[in-house]
Amino acid sequence: MTNPKRNSAAPLILRKSGHELLADGRNAMIVIAGFNALSTVQDWTEQSKLNCPRGYTQNFSWRKANEASEVIRARPVGTNVTLVGHSLGGGHAQLIAQELPAGSIHTLITVASFVPNTVNSHTVQGKVGHWLNILSAPFWSDRLLDFAGTLIGWHNQGIVCGASNYRSEFPHHDFYRMMQSVAILPKFKPVLDL
Repeated sequence: MTNPKRNSAAPLILRKSGHELLADGRNAMIVIAGFNALSTVQDWTEQSKLNCPRGYTQNFSWRKANEASEVIRARPVGTNVTLVGHSLGGGHAQLIAQELPAGSIHTLITVASFVPNTVNSHTVQGKVGHWLNILSAPFWSDRLLDFAGTLIGWHNQGIVCGASNYRSEFPHHDFYRMMQSVAILPKFKPVLDL
């Protein structure tokens, strides 16, 4: 089982007191929010900045994912870019990872993702340094979300081969608590480590 812990071979993901993703100026965190979730994502990002203020962060709505891609392309060589995407933002994060050159994204974190049918998870996995995929707990609105996604040619991500998959105890809409809880790994049950 792959756990996001700090060692010489593994990327920095999270630490208990905050987010090591922003440990120095060479790190950048780009977050793409899902439908109507930008304010929640901004709250989480602001908390992350309080815990580790050195680093670059920027939030985008899923509708402005192209701007997120441009920001990543503009980062200096050697920047450890962490790309976080929630819901539709997770799908857009995977599209960005698929399109950018390998090594552009150090860590990809997808949270309760909905992805377009055109995403190839094997291509994405081969282009990022580490991929943490957080699956949400079941909730009554899941069927409605699945139906809406089907109408636009997207699907619920589920388990991803080649990623570290963790099941959250929180539902799809609760991005803030899902991300805060990643720091306390036992709250997440390993699903599969393929």
